[in-house]
Amino acid sequence: MKKILKTVVLKLLRKKAQRVIASDAKVIAVTGSMGKTTTKEAIAHVLRKKYRVLAASEGFNTEVGVLLTLVDEHTSGFSSVRQWLRILWRVFWKKIAIPDIIVLEFGVDKPGDMDVLLKIIKPDYAVLTNIAPVHLGNGQFRSIEEIATEKGKLITALPASGTAILNVDNEYIRRVTSQTSARIISYAVKEHAEFQVHRVEQRADGISFDISSRNENAALFVRFFGTYHWTVLVPALLIAVEFGIPLLEAEEELRSFLPPAGRGRIFVGKNDSILWDSSYNSSPEATKAALRAMRSIPAKRRLTLLGNMNELGVDSEKFHEELGRVAAAEVSEIFFVGKESEAFQMGVNKQKPLHVFPDAASAGDYLETVLEEGDLLLVKGSQNGVFLERAVKKLLAHPEDVQLLCRQSDVWLRK
Repeated sequence: MKKILKTVVLKLLRKKAQRVIASDAKVIAVTGSMGKTTTKEAIAHVLRKKYRVLAASEGFNTEVGVLLTLVDEHTSGFSSVRQWLRILWRVFWKKIAIPDIIVLEFGVDKPGDMDVLLKIIKPDYAVLTNIAPVHLGNGQFRSIEEIATEKGKLITALPASGTAILNVDNEYIRRVTSQTSARIISYAVKEHAEFQVHRVEQRADGISFDISSRNENAALFVRFFGTYHWTVLVPALLIAVEFGIPLLEAEEELRSFLPPAGRGRIFVGKNDSILWDSSYNSSPEATKAALRAMRSIPAKRRLTLLGNMNELGVDSEKFHEELGRVAAAEVSEIFFVGKESEAFQMGVNKQKPLHVFPDAASAGDYLETVLEEGDLLLVKGSQNGVFLERAVKKLLAHPEDVQLLCRQSDVWLRK
C-alpha cells in the first residue's frame, strides 16, 4: 500500500472503529510465535455457542488488519488503490453492530509492533501460547529474547482487572508472569500449572488429551494431526470457562472444530493417500514438531514436502540444516522447495532420498506420479517465494477441496 494511501486508510478506519472500541465488548488478544490463528479461531468457535463474537479474519494481525476487524471487514486491498477505495466506501456506509466479544490476533514482526497494536485497543484478556525463533531477518528481531520482550508487552499492558492465559511450559513465558498485575491462568504439560494437561496422544484419526484443575476435568478429542496442538486448543477451553461455559460443554464444542486453511487440515490425496496440509507457513519449532508427530500416525510410507522457512536471518542455514536432520530421522522420503536447499541437504546427509524442486508446482507434478495408497504426506513451508498450497492443489483426490486450501481468494490468486 502506498504511504499516503495507508495514512488515509488508517485514519478513516480508526475513526470508524471508535464506536466498537468504546463499547462494552470484551476484548481477547492472542499472540505467540506459532499457532496464533488456530488459537484465535478455536476461541471464537467455542464462544459463539453463547455470544455474538467478532473475530479477526485470516492474516488480520497487523495495525491495518486489527482495524479492519474492528469495522467488521474481512477483505484486504493489499497494495491495490482500487481495492482500498472500495473497502473504504463500503466501511463508510456500513452500520457496524456491537458484539459481545472481540477476538483479535496480535502479530509482531519487529520491535515496536506490539506498541502500535496496543495504541489501537487495550485487551481485557490476553493469550500467550509460545515464544520461539521466528522473524529474525534483517530489520526484525535480533534474538529470541527480543521476541519475548515484544510479545510480553501484551501481558504487561493488561489492567489489574485483566486476565492473562499463559502456557508456562515455555521458559520465556514463565518470565512474563512476574511482570503483570493482571490475574494469571496458567496451563502446562510439564510445569506445575492451574490447569494441568495429561496424556497427550496422537491417534490414527486425531489427537486427544485430558485437562484438569482443582474443580473440573475433561477429555478432549479433535480430528487433526499433531499433538503439539494442545498448546493452542487449551486456551479456548479456559476462555470458555471464563465466560461461563462449563469445561465439558466447551470440550464438546471443540470436537467440531477444524484448523484454519493451511494449518493442519487433512485431505484425501491421489491414489488414496493422506495429505496433511500445513502449507500456510513454516518455522523451525513448528515444523520439527509436525515431523516428530508423524511417527505416531499409521501410514504405509511417511513422506514430507517441505519449503523454505523464511525470516530466519543470519542463522537461516543453521535452522535448515537442523531441519534436514530431523526430517531424515522421521520420514522415509523427502521433497524440498526453496533457496535453502543446500543447507537442508547437508542436514539430510544422504540418510534418506531427497528431491529438490524449483517451485511448488513442479513438486506437485512429481508427487502425483509417486503417491501410493496409504502414504501420509506432510506439506509445510513459508509463503513468500514458496506457496506449497500450489502442490497440494495438484494432489487432491477431490478437486472441489481446493476451496479449503489457504490463499484461494481472488485477491491472493491475482497476487
